[in-house]
Amino acid sequence: MIRFFRNYHQWSNKTFIAVLLIAVAISMALTLLAEGLKGFPLTSSSTTVVSQTADFKEKTTATEQETSARIMANGDLLYHDIIYISAKKSDGTYDFHENFEYVKPWLKQADLVIGDFEGTVNKDHYLAGYPLFNAPGEVMDAIKDAGYQVLDLAHNHILDSQIEGVVSTADAIEKAGMTPIGVYTHEPRDKAPIVIKEVNGIKVALLAYSYGFNGIEQSISQEDYNRYLSDLDEDKMKAEIERAEKEADITIIMPQMGVEYQIEPTEEQKKLYHKMIDWGADIIFGGHPHVVEPAETVEKTVIKSLSSTLWGILSQINELKPCRMLKMLSGRNVESSWM
Repeated sequence: MIRFFRNYHQWSNKTFIAVLLIAVAISMALTLLAEGLKGFPLTSSSTTVVSQTADFKEKTTATEQETSARIMANGDLLYHDIIYISAKKSDGTYDFHENFEYVKPWLKQADLVIGDFEGTVNKDHYLAGYPLFNAPGEVMDAIKDAGYQVLDLAHNHILDSQIEGVVSTADAIEKAGMTPIGVYTHEPRDKAPIVIKEVNGIKVALLAYSYGFNGIEQSISQEDYNRYLSDLDEDKMKAEIERAEKEADITIIMPQMGVEYQIEPTEEQKKLYHKMIDWGADIIFGGHPHVVEPAETVEKTVIKSLSSTLWGILSQINELKPCRMLKMLSGRNVESSWM
């Protein structure tokens, strides 16, 4: 073999070309082997695998991002007459968009925004701001534009314009592109489906309850009461919360109870909220006191009162903190902060 290479000057052209091609082939083989040992792709099929892996990583990253959601809830949207009077235009219509000018950027940060609309919208009933609340229909367009997706109607003013007001208010919310909770206008309470919103792939169940209805419930039939309204009947709440826990990933409860303007929760609030946690609630957004009450985490998050976001009374009892932001994970971990 050595003598063969020493006599290369005697090679014919064909022999020389053949040897050169063999050398090139060996060189290429060694190069590919070295690259393979370093972990570089060796064939076109390997390139496909790498590409598929990259696609999988991208999809995995996207999925991981979708396992969290930011939920914002705020206190009462309570339209005293001074608010709708100030929103009245020269042509007799109303424009409430200005009410949300400064909170709208906050609301837009969330994936799901929940508000408590305390009052009614009934065009066949006179406008009223206290002690009965009935606002112009234009409020819903402004609320929707601000970023709200869900409005709680389980409160003591939902009967302020009678049963007709319950139906018309829920209808106005739906026509504006939002979802009402806490009343049942399509099916009776005992037959209605649980309201579930899918937020970034997380199923969020929403339930709302009120301690009472200012005595106006005495003027309606028991049949209508059971059909339309959502009270604090513990047997009903327990069954609904347990059902929601089975159907959704996260269960949010919005109970209205407590003492107005009292900055500490009552024992009744504490006991009932803890029962709700035991029944399966993950997050509780309390309301009614119109002031901020302490929050706590007992495996789950309990906010005893969200205060008020919009109303016609200036309060000096404590600082108003209109919104609560939660970062919710599919594993049921929750981070919360006031906005």
